Amino acid sequence: GMTTYMGTMDVSTAAPTMSATGDTVGFIGTSAPSTAAPTMAAVGDVVSFTATSAPSTAAATMSSSGTYTAPAGISAIQRSAKATGTTSAAPSWPAATTANNALVLVLVASTKSSGPSGPTITWPTGYTEATSANSGGGTAAVIVAVAKNLNAASESGSKTVSVSWGTDVHCVAWLIEVGGLVSGGTVDGSSVATNSVTTTITTGPFATTAANEFLIAALGCISPGFTGNDVLTPTNSFTLEDHEGYDFGGVPNAGAGSGYSDRIVSATGTYSTGATANNSSYVAGCLVCLK
Repeated sequence: GMTTYMGTMDVSTAAPTMSATGDTVGFIGTSAPSTAAPTMAAVGDVVSFTATSAPSTAAATMSSSGTYTAPAGISAIQRSAKATGTTSAAPSWPAATTANNALVLVLVASTKSSGPSGPTITWPTGYTEATSANSGGGTAAVIVAVAKNLNAASESGSKTVSVSWGTDVHCVAWLIEVGGLVSGGTVDGSSVATNSVTTTITTGPFATTAANEFLIAALGCISPGFTGNDVLTPTNSFTLEDHEGYDFGGVPNAGAGSGYSDRIVSATGTYSTGATANNSSYVAGCLVCLK
């Protein structure tokens, strides 16, 4: 037979003892486990999770190498090598550009005998001038200019810019592709500055209206009767990406300097840059700010 005992003790309210690490714990199910497949969220469903800790507020760590990218993602995707010529220059893209980026063409042209008037610049199809500056002077002069093709279609190959400015002309040009600008880029504004009998080249200041912008400057100088001129030592945290010194030769001789610099900024402010000419020169500089 079966004998039944009636317990006289109260049920324990002590917390159960957890098993040690590695122990196998068995459970007796009160119903058979479900064999139905779990239902996945549909595409577009919003799934909510409750965070178990506050999100990190630590700043992201930048890579120690590679292309610097501003917080908005602005960067120089590629740059051409310089191209030179007498009355024209045709820099070439290293690779096909990406559609909807901003394309920039920088020109520095100098003359030792055609005087300060002019010149007429003919830009390639799709490019329009953002700004330019002419040093003025006597028979020698230098002009700097920046053209842009914004939210552009993809392109490849060379782009020719030409100058109509009499004789004894020397041109230098570069191409730059800029990515990460809003809607393929717009010109926030520009500034120019010229001077004579000086070694200081400046662009003049511009106050930006957007936090994240790509700033590009064209810089030039020419010194009648001197050789060995060049554009050196950029200012205000700009990088001198390329430059060239050129001697015209002949009588009278003249030395010209050409270069361009750029900077990516992440705060509104008043920006300008400059450089140093090797010799006392007629000088010109211009700055274009893309946002």
